[in-house]
Amino acid sequence: MNQQNKHIEYKKTTIFQWFYHLFILKNKITQEFRLFNRRVSPLNRKTERGFYHSLFCGTNEMKKKVFPSADCSWQRGKKGGKMHKRSQRCFAAVLSATLAGLQVFTPVLAVEEKDDQTGQTTLKVGSFNIAANKHPDLAGQRGLCTDLGLEVVGLQEVDMNTSRNNFDMLREWAAENYPNVFFSKAIDFGGGEYGIGTASTHELSDTSTTQYEALIGEQRVFQRSVLEKDGHTIAFYNTHMSYENQDIRKEQMEQLKEAIASDPAEYKIVTGDFNADQSRHEFNDFLDLLNMANGYDGEWLDTYNQIDETMKVNSIDNILTTRNIHIDDVDMTETTLSDHNLLSASLTLLDEDEKTDQWLQAQIREASDLLQDPSGYSSASVKALKEALLNGQSILDKADAAQAELDDAAEKLETAMNSLAAPTALEGAIQAANALNENKYSTESWKALDEVLTAAELLENPTEEEAASAEAAITAAMENLQPAVPNLALN
Repeated sequence: MNQQNKHIEYKKTTIFQWFYHLFILKNKITQEFRLFNRRVSPLNRKTERGFYHSLFCGTNEMKKKVFPSADCSWQRGKKGGKMHKRSQRCFAAVLSATLAGLQVFTPVLAVEEKDDQTGQTTLKVGSFNIAANKHPDLAGQRGLCTDLGLEVVGLQEVDMNTSRNNFDMLREWAAENYPNVFFSKAIDFGGGEYGIGTASTHELSDTSTTQYEALIGEQRVFQRSVLEKDGHTIAFYNTHMSYENQDIRKEQMEQLKEAIASDPAEYKIVTGDFNADQSRHEFNDFLDLLNMANGYDGEWLDTYNQIDETMKVNSIDNILTTRNIHIDDVDMTETTLSDHNLLSASLTLLDEDEKTDQWLQAQIREASDLLQDPSGYSSASVKALKEALLNGQSILDKADAAQAELDDAAEKLETAMNSLAAPTALEGAIQAANALNENKYSTESWKALDEVLTAAELLENPTEEEAASAEAAITAAMENLQPAVPNLALN
């Protein structure tokens, strides 16, 4: 909520100002109370009364744990540098009662804030490759997630009782903050297992693991869990795809997308290290069904934080959602705790699909990149792609474009890009001739080539015989080119 929405007109009397500021204080403490209970295990969670007592009557260490953003110096009194315990307890009790009373005595103050709340269900999720091979600081990694208030996190590169990490790494990572976990084995490794895991503050059910059929190198998998929030059923997917080959990855993406498309759950979320390191356009294959967090509106985050000369892009981790989930915010937490940064997203569950142009935007970007150098394609297929691109841009610029129009334009671009063909023999001969340097050849031989080249370029929709004849003429003229004779008069 912005400051303008929070601003409330009120009478400037002393008593009203006092209640107003107490109301603001209550909101702040309630927020910290909820964050505290989110950070700790269910067994250590507190009631609001117990929270106030810990805040005002506990040790400074306890206060920092309970209220980490608070500056405890304001609690110091004159005697002994601290408040008396009795005074602290009285203050806590009075504050607790007063703040509770504010819910009754200051309803007017709460009206505008309540009206701003949509009542829709939100969810904060993350994707994090925790780099098991680097013996990571699991508590530190977990702290990054809890500080962001993440409710569900998809983890990649997780060991289970291996020679390099001889313990249950997922349970250790989750600790009490994420009491619900699900591990999926990809391969046997070091006397134990290696794979991926999901850690959640919400109970997980209907868990399953699926192996990818397309393989190169080690076995890869994706996992599925189901969680409930506010009566909504959410299928949460997590994956780690092959890095060795882009074509294999494309097949793995198709298999995952088919599983998501047939999933009966109302909402679907996918996290993962997709290893899409050759082109950001690799993610486009998902966008006829899902929206993506990394790359949303063309904004990309380099989640892999190391240098690998074989990688063309570092934005290899992503969070994908069905179109009935709005992506409110996307964030990347840079860290040295892994060779990947933490990717997170704040989501809102919607009652129906929202209109999205993400697929069309992505297709336009990919088509534009291909047309930067169209020399490797036939003129007819390039012409078709240019027409599809113009159509796509006009639909994107159309303010009232329906979802069907946006998807149709994106699909036409997809078809045009997939239909790009290699140059014909004639086009190849024309390109080869145009690449030559006139100054290297004699005037007579170059003139002969120029004549047949010009004639060939003027042909429109030539027949097979005409194209073959023109190509043969260009080829013969290039073979008959003679080196230029040096001008001795200039020496």
